[in-house]
Amino acid sequence: MALDLFFPHQSGPNYWDSRQWLETLFGQHFGLDVAAGGLRNGADGVSQVVNAGDRFAVRLDCRHFAPKEITVKVVDHQLVIHGKHEERTDSHGWIQREFTRRYVLPDGCEPDKVLSSLDGTGILSIEAPKKALPPPDNKERVVPIAIKK
Repeated sequence: MALDLFFPHQSGPNYWDSRQWLETLFGQHFGLDVAAGGLRNGADGVSQVVNAGDRFAVRLDCRHFAPKEITVKVVDHQLVIHGKHEERTDSHGWIQREFTRRYVLPDGCEPDKVLSSLDGTGILSIEAPKKALPPPDNKERVVPIAIKK
């Protein structure tokens, strides 16, 4: 039946969520595969976010974009990443890509010290250090423990 192309019958859970149907229709991967460890090299558009005690970091696959086609900005207390390239040919025909990702910087991040770098495989890495906690004051007081009967 002609509708089988658009509504494939496959046993198993969450067929539509797995995005296999897109790959079946178009023969392309749409960056929806994430390995157990986070960002998998070769996955389009997949990001990994780390919010550790001393830093906030984002890794994003931007391999389809040239460095001049990517912008990283801090707007208010948000990290905004934008990539766009005009229409061009690839192995499947003509394509134009554009994305925008926004991340709220966690409390304690220093927006003025955000750094970004793009490696040779197209992985964009962004780091925002967090302010160091002030050292504890020397005013020490022992708090007695009340024993209830």
